[in-house]
Amino acid sequence: MTNSRPKNPRIRVAIAVLVGCLLGLPTGWLLASLAMLPAFLGLFFFMLLGLLLGATVYRLASPAAPLGRPLAVGMGMTVVVVIWTAGLVGEYGLVRGYDLPWIGQNGMEWCAVDGDATQNVRDWFRRKSLTRDQVVQLRRATREAFDSQLKIKYPPGGFVGFLRWSADGDGTLDLPRVLSPSTQTLQPKQQGTVWIIRITLSFILLAGAVLSQVLGLARKANKHAPPSEDPTHQDLA
Repeated sequence: MTNSRPKNPRIRVAIAVLVGCLLGLPTGWLLASLAMLPAFLGLFFFMLLGLLLGATVYRLASPAAPLGRPLAVGMGMTVVVVIWTAGLVGEYGLVRGYDLPWIGQNGMEWCAVDGDATQNVRDWFRRKSLTRDQVVQLRRATREAFDSQLKIKYPPGGFVGFLRWSADGDGTLDLPRVLSPSTQTLQPKQQGTVWIIRITLSFILLAGAVLSQVLGLARKANKHAPPSEDPTHQDLA
């Protein structure tokens, strides 16, 4: 029986993990939005998308099977950590706001996407018509104030400060309304114990879904194939 295993199975393993991680970046960002569904309904999508990405990694790496169980676990957990971290970064971006590249009239340019911080301030002016320049001013000043407040109250600010703020059950930020001499209070949609429980469950469900697919690489073996002395046919540890 011909051995269909690739000559260098480590390359297949590396490609599978790389593709899984690359696909995991937009997947994590998508999950950041779905995670905010009420009653933890968004956790269902961590399982669903985890199964899909796990199956993708399995399919790409299957020619290199069978693999050692530690290697299969390491592959799966690498993809899980990338997706989960991308989701947390996505949550930060959805609150602060972010910019996306866009092809406009002047070629490639950056298109601003308002986060919860800017929307919270703009809602106070919902009965007032704002000019384009005022909207740009409000967006820029709100992002700067959000960054400044995180750095002051939850050092070192930035993404780490956002995590500390979300984990704080009573954390609030007072953002200036920019176009009015007053402030607007901002709180995370989920915070404290609820947020911690949700991100913990999301990691567990995501890991379980991905590993349920990837661990098949450690079990896949042709029981009817004769022993091979080719060193490349040995299980990758």
